[in-house]
Amino acid sequence: MENTSKALLIAAAVLIAILLITLGIRIFSSTSNSQKAAEDTGKSISEETGLAISVITGESVSNQTGTQYGPIQEIGESNNGYIPKGREGQEVTYKNNRYTILYDNGNTVQMVADRVMGGATLSLGGNYMDTVNSYNSAIEQLNELCKNLYVNDSNIVDVRSVGSNPYNKNSENKALYTDSNLTNWSCTYKGNPVVVDKIGKSGDANYEQDIERMNYWNIIKFQGGYSSPYYLASRVVDADSNKVIYRLRTIDSTGNISYASFWSVNSNGNVIPYNNSMTIRPIVTIKASAIF
Repeated sequence: MENTSKALLIAAAVLIAILLITLGIRIFSSTSNSQKAAEDTGKSISEETGLAISVITGESVSNQTGTQYGPIQEIGESNNGYIPKGREGQEVTYKNNRYTILYDNGNTVQMVADRVMGGATLSLGGNYMDTVNSYNSAIEQLNELCKNLYVNDSNIVDVRSVGSNPYNKNSENKALYTDSNLTNWSCTYKGNPVVVDKIGKSGDANYEQDIERMNYWNIIKFQGGYSSPYYLASRVVDADSNKVIYRLRTIDSTGNISYASFWSVNSNGNVIPYNNSMTIRPIVTIKASAIF
């Protein structure tokens, strides 16, 4: 009887040991699987976060290939509609001049003057090549003229012309315009043969974001009366089978987009430079602490 009891106790102990071992293996397996699942989830979150960071900041990440996008402002707002943020739209006064904030960048803001603040003659029309060169350098010229309105001011970070790229003011389409008609036309200026194909820079759409925001805040046209026409730092080339015209976009006195022509090339062989002179309207990047 005593031996039988011992045998039963031993058998029970062995059974308990087996159950404990089995349970331990399952717990370990479950923990391992959970850890792997967590690691996989973490990796997935990391990859998705990396992609999001890449889209927002323009910085590439190691797990992404293909096209790297620029800052979200450059790829989103013009297509999806302007949504104001922060202090955008606020009217402020700086050194007795009124401005409206177009871009809130935190420590700095870009604010547009409520009126024109200078003038520019970009084309005298007296010489073909001078006119071409003036057209090709027009964006940089306008930005520099606007900057020259503000000197020796430590609060001002930079100044540019309305219509230039908000994030890289001298950015432009540097491709020289070409047209099958231009290659076939034999053109002269003042009796001398001249080159007309691939001589003037192509158009761009850099003006769209400034105009979109200014239109939103109803400040394209000056308030309270007549508005002086002003240049936009943006080129456009108009062409048909009989004529090609190289122009700079402008805002006319009614607040609508218009054009200042630099020169035209005709199918009859004539090259005609034009005179144009207009006012300029600055956008000022300034330290936010200077106005708030």
